[in-house]
Amino acid sequence: NNLIQLLETFDVATPVEHEGYKKLLIPEFQPKLLDLHWREHKNEGEFEIQRWICVDGNLPRDLLKRIQVRVIKKIYKRAGTHCFNLAQNEFHIVDRNLIELYFTSGMRSVGCPGFGKSEGMKLFIRGSDKNLVLSLLAKVYSCVEGALKEFPGLVFDHYAVHTSHNKSSYINLEELKAKKDAGESLIDEGVRIDDLLTSLPSFGGFL
Repeated sequence: NNLIQLLETFDVATPVEHEGYKKLLIPEFQPKLLDLHWREHKNEGEFEIQRWICVDGNLPRDLLKRIQVRVIKKIYKRAGTHCFNLAQNEFHIVDRNLIELYFTSGMRSVGCPGFGKSEGMKLFIRGSDKNLVLSLLAKVYSCVEGALKEFPGLVFDHYAVHTSHNKSSYINLEELKAKKDAGESLIDEGVRIDDLLTSLPSFGGFL
């Protein structure tokens, strides 16, 4: 009806079908955090993409809630899910191809780029099929960028994250693009730039 369409337009809520039941998904009424332990490291044979998106200060209120609605509305309502766990400050979705998406927000931790008590969002996408992981990244980032454009007065910094040997490295996406444009193919520790910065022309460039 018109009310639901209005709620969807402003990324407040979206109707979903889950386990045979239709319900209205409203992040504002979800718990703050998930009762879920996210594996910090991928399993053997999995491909993973990570992103850290931060702002010098506090994130806009309800930003991740709005992204959650956009992601479900634009991606998973059509493609379907295997399972999902949703909360106000984090959400976890597994699609029918068993590609996992985990998105969380909060104050920067030690080692994350930023200043003082600045806040950010961390995105993980992982699965056994690299192409499906990259495809989902493109779709999710389209939702993220659409939400960020609603805050033109804020500057959001985007970083690719590489994790190995219990250590995470953060590389600014603009710097990574410059390295690729200069013909470089590897960064420290022999990591391939193409595994961190993927060219997806249909989505307007590099993510």
